[in-house]
Amino acid sequence: MSYPIQPILANTEALLKLRHDETLTSTTPQRFHDCLGQAVMMAISKNWTESKKRREGHRKAYYLSAEYLMGRLVYSNLFNMGILHSIRRAFAEKGVDLSELEDIEDAIEAARREAVAGMQAKLDKAREAKEKAEARRKNAEESLEQIRRQLEEQA
Repeated sequence: MSYPIQPILANTEALLKLRHDETLTSTTPQRFHDCLGQAVMMAISKNWTESKKRREGHRKAYYLSAEYLMGRLVYSNLFNMGILHSIRRAFAEKGVDLSELEDIEDAIEAARREAVAGMQAKLDKAREAKEKAEARRKNAEESLEQIRRQLEEQA
């Protein structure tokens, strides 16, 4: 199946203008990624719908991927559609390098690492607080035991 490149390019530009009042050369990699993804979905929607109808009522298998490779995933999807080189060339003619999408991956990975570090710090703090609470509980039990012994000695 061959997909027309110019409508994808035009729809990407139109979505950028409509949603963000930006051009291909003035947008962020994230916004470019979002609008390109939407334009590709618009291009494949008819085939997608027809394919879904053909599969209705059949067994289904689901695959869940927890990858954080959005930029590379775009390359993979465009390659699988057979239009990666044409899309790359069409956007290059407009002054846009598709490799900018890799910035999204870098930003996501940095945010993920930061989030994991933050969660680890909170976990460490919680463990420390738990240890302190357990030490206080142990001290309180020891104090109670001492008081109990003293009361027994007095009785």
